[in-house]
Amino acid sequence: MKWIYFLKKRLDKDSPYGLTLTIGILLCAYFFSHFISTLYQIYTASRFVAAEPQIIALLQAYIPRSFHSFFLVLTLLANIKVLLVVGVISILIFIAHRKPIETAYFLLSTGLGIFSSITLKYLIDRERPNFAHLIAIPLSGSFPSGHALFAICFYGFLLYLLFRTLHGLVFKFFIVVLALFLVIGIGFSRVYLGVHFPTDVFAGWYLGLVVLTVSVTLYEMHQRIQMLPSQPSRGKKTVTLLIMVFGVIAFIATLASEYRTMTARAEAGLQEITLDQFISSESLYSQDFYGKRMEPFSFLVVGTEEELVGVFAAAGWKRAENPTIANFIKLSTAVAQNSSYPTAPVTPAFYNGSVHAIAFEEETEEKTARKRHHARYWKTRFSVGGKQVWVGTASKDIDVVISSFITLPTHTIDPAIDTEREYISGQLGSTGLIVQQKKIDLVGSVTGINASGSNFHTDGWAYVFQL
Repeated sequence: MKWIYFLKKRLDKDSPYGLTLTIGILLCAYFFSHFISTLYQIYTASRFVAAEPQIIALLQAYIPRSFHSFFLVLTLLANIKVLLVVGVISILIFIAHRKPIETAYFLLSTGLGIFSSITLKYLIDRERPNFAHLIAIPLSGSFPSGHALFAICFYGFLLYLLFRTLHGLVFKFFIVVLALFLVIGIGFSRVYLGVHFPTDVFAGWYLGLVVLTVSVTLYEMHQRIQMLPSQPSRGKKTVTLLIMVFGVIAFIATLASEYRTMTARAEAGLQEITLDQFISSESLYSQDFYGKRMEPFSFLVVGTEEELVGVFAAAGWKRAENPTIANFIKLSTAVAQNSSYPTAPVTPAFYNGSVHAIAFEEETEEKTARKRHHARYWKTRFSVGGKQVWVGTASKDIDVVISSFITLPTHTIDPAIDTEREYISGQLGSTGLIVQQKKIDLVGSVTGINASGSNFHTDGWAYVFQL
């Protein structure tokens, strides 16, 4: 039967148009379908896409800044100048070993990557994250991530050739681990540094896998069509060694130069503004993980971080710890035992793509981790009279329940958040550290639900403090 004959031809492992081509087509279709699915998520603004700014904010808030240089080096591995150096070294080694086929398909994989990246960035033209970027934002579009793409189609093809050449399970295992490290590390660094959304990186990975699959499939088909034995090359080991020595020097020099360029970027200063301008032009609500509006701000504070921390300390409040696995376990234990934990972490909340910068808390009379007064404060990008403008929310935890929103134990709040606002205002006012204060109608009466599913209501007034 014809279909049986057709199937046998497609599964013939010795034919260049058999199993190799079949697997290549199936893999390309699989990876490309995921690329289209990622693009669809962006255009339909899925829940994950809505959460992307908050994901970036969480990574930047809770990954120690001591890792910043590590992620900067990772992202530089896919910098165009570094790729050029590595590419030239690789081609020179191919030439020294008389590997014209490998050179051609390496250039094919790289060229397809460049073409697809430039074309899609132009056609899709997605804006990059416009907040919390730790390095200068590139001028090109955000989708897809070129760094994530080249981690696969550039480094992936080179490592594939190395995997094919070397013998021994240990060497092959090392190559696989190195490939995964480069792909995941470079992609993750782009999100952490705030220059790409996670979906940009996912799309770059999927597109890179399509390009790599096409290049490897054509290379393997070529090998089956015309097996070209390696030709002897006098002194090729010596030539290869020299190329690698000078290549490593050039690679390190380029990497160091680009690193200095990126780390020399000046931090953006605060924009001077009046409070009236701030209120009329900026969002006045906190946000949940998906960017949805939650409680309006109860406080607008003008002052330095030291002054803000100082006024709460003078009022007897503690600064909450940043969330970690260790203190999450400690908090869970304190809640289960109904014991005290006066500096327990609070659930991250968001504002304009940033996690709250500081949280404060005070124990209630019961001295239990199940109940507490707490407030969150965010830095804005504005200043008044040369001092930072802060925005803050306040609420009182009254119990721990299983949230219907996240099906995990979480604090539930007193819905009358105005009561907590007045309580905190009285305490801070008693310190004598507030230079000026006034109460304004910020947003009007509001009701809503916070991230853990607790209802709240407020008259929408807020205190303005000058420290």
